[in-house]
Amino acid sequence: MCVHCHHLNETGIDIYPGMNGLKIVTGLGQSTISVSSRNFVIQKLNSCHANHKICNQVGSAGTYLPTRIIDVGEADDVYVRLLDSVRSDRCGLYTALSHQWGSAMVMKLTNETMADMKNGIEMGNLPRTFQHAIRMTRDLKIRYLWIDSLCIIQDSPDDWAEEASKMQDVYRNAFCTLAATGGTDSNSGFRFLRDPRTIEPFVVTASWEHRGDSVCIATNEYLQRILVPGSYYCMDFDFWRDQVEEASLNRRAWVMQERILSARTVHFSGQQVLWQCREQESCETFPDGVPGWSSPRTALWSIFLNTTGFRLALDKLRGLENQSLRESGMVEIHASWDKLVKAYSTCGLTMEEDKFVAIFSLVKEMKLVTGDEWLAGFWKSQLPNALCWAVEWDSPYLLGMIERGEPLPASRPRNWRAPSWSWASTNLPIFFSPVKELYRHHSQVAEVKEVDVSTLKTGGVTRAFLRIRGPLYTGTISPSQASVVGCKGTIDFKFGPKLLVRANICLDDHMDVRAEHLEQLHFAPIAQSCSNNGVTHIEGLLLKPTGFFRGIFSRCGKFTISDKLPYSELLRGAVNEDWVQYEEYDGTSHGYTICIL
Repeated sequence: MCVHCHHLNETGIDIYPGMNGLKIVTGLGQSTISVSSRNFVIQKLNSCHANHKICNQVGSAGTYLPTRIIDVGEADDVYVRLLDSVRSDRCGLYTALSHQWGSAMVMKLTNETMADMKNGIEMGNLPRTFQHAIRMTRDLKIRYLWIDSLCIIQDSPDDWAEEASKMQDVYRNAFCTLAATGGTDSNSGFRFLRDPRTIEPFVVTASWEHRGDSVCIATNEYLQRILVPGSYYCMDFDFWRDQVEEASLNRRAWVMQERILSARTVHFSGQQVLWQCREQESCETFPDGVPGWSSPRTALWSIFLNTTGFRLALDKLRGLENQSLRESGMVEIHASWDKLVKAYSTCGLTMEEDKFVAIFSLVKEMKLVTGDEWLAGFWKSQLPNALCWAVEWDSPYLLGMIERGEPLPASRPRNWRAPSWSWASTNLPIFFSPVKELYRHHSQVAEVKEVDVSTLKTGGVTRAFLRIRGPLYTGTISPSQASVVGCKGTIDFKFGPKLLVRANICLDDHMDVRAEHLEQLHFAPIAQSCSNNGVTHIEGLLLKPTGFFRGIFSRCGKFTISDKLPYSELLRGAVNEDWVQYEEYDGTSHGYTICIL
């Protein structure tokens, strides 16, 4: 926890930038489902519905119901029941639950239990999170509630595939999403006990006197100017980040699209209830809006917050007709998408094969707004540059595992789910190349000739290949050098008998850190750029032949070559070895056609 102090003037009103005029509430209840907490949720929902234009434009609340829905009944009912909304021809408002299944035994809809659930489900037999979601839905005067495990037939692959393809509609059209943000499984519930004194901003009086060497205010003009004697508010500086963004629920892959698609989300965290909609973030202590220094829109840490940034970019682009504004918006939304995928790559999945499925609702939303084509993890307009992604071997996620002595996760999934050139082919955190944004004179040196992808209605990919045309080089290193290369690093490669090239390489799989995998590689440059200090940067793919047919490769990593020489001269002396492979070659330096699986 980072405690922050804000000075009060003589009237007790905060004078710190970002706090002026903000309403601060004290006297919270002893739990997150106390009367004051429930009243906060009701007030925020009513206010948003009455006043927020953008929030009311999301989805078609009231005119759409998912295939199946839970009828929560009246306030004192001890039974709820499953409804088939299509057959019953019902409509109305509904809430949706966002939660972690965890290790707790979750009640599930199956072909065997469906009839009983339609007749009625006793509240006491439901996990605590489901019970609290039902009671909150009733408090909001809403009749219906959607819960994944109760509304999708869990032992029917066909029904699961059909309903998974509708997640975009389920969350976009929900009047409100109730998130068990502070929980770890379905028995955690929404109720967390708390001491309000540790949450509410409180006032302290400080003289800031200089005592010995403990606080050197007297010699610091800035501190002298801001740390004047008087009364200060003290509060947790990072409460939104700690209670929402870093909650275990929001580390789950499926939850990312639930948050972004929902018009309104209520977070029941371990300390307080927090509200998030398209126009405002607030909480019990700051019901009219959280301070700027804690907001996911404006806080310093918000530049790393990818869900909010993407949602704002999506809302901004939606409906824009001015061509110049739309072009600017397209650049912004694709940059936000790259950050979103980077964050998504660190999220947990129970089923490895859901990598594309769990984000496919966002893909459909993005396609609806941009008109772009989705190809196994990439937008067609961003190819081939987007191929230059890399595994983030120095990510906090992986470094933490190394420090704790834990084995690294398998780089590749057990079963094929994406082509090697896609970021979805790895289980590890990834990032996209920043070269295009950082440097001037960025240009492609390769072109995409053909992309063939077969995609299921759920978003899963069953087959894919990519054919590119551009430069191609063979690179060799000695066995002794190969034996000391890690997953990433800088090493000298021979591009023929007379040219030694220093390349920074980043491998996709830690199992490839073996001499026999690195002694002979194909280098396929994708793009080149020039930094402000005149350094040329070439980025591209490290490839190895599959052995199926000549010129058919799989990706094994990414490389970057940086040098003071211009691109036209940098690799002029390269001579390919006789083991070079390609499908076609037209005799020019950029005339190699290859296929990557």
